[in-house]
Amino acid sequence: MKRILLAAALCATSATVAAQQQQPTDVPPLKCEKPQMPGKRMMEDYKVQRRFESDVKKYKECVNAYVDERKTAISSHEKALRAHERAANSAIEDYNATVLSFNPEADKGTKTGPATGPGAGSTPPRQGY
Repeated sequence: MKRILLAAALCATSATVAAQQQQPTDVPPLKCEKPQMPGKRMMEDYKVQRRFESDVKKYKECVNAYVDERKTAISSHEKALRAHERAANSAIEDYNATVLSFNPEADKGTKTGPATGPGAGSTPPRQGY
């Protein structure tokens, strides 16, 4: 029984390591050109003021686009994580069902004597993600 538990633990660990390896670690940096604030005297000129406002607007649009891209990446990553979570939960359910099948008395909940058999005395792992 200890071998089964060890194998299950190793499988869970390797799945976690594989999921971590798939995570993107290199996030593209923000490449938006920051507007340069003209001097106080320069800002008195209407054309300079309009150009600065236009530069600030372009910068805002660029940052918003970058943030939207990051949100999209986060969303797709969360979907992948949910898929991994469902797979892990399915594996746990399969393991629990398999271990319970080794000891049919455990299903009935009516043990009358000491437990025997390969599944006796073990508690299947229960994990909630």
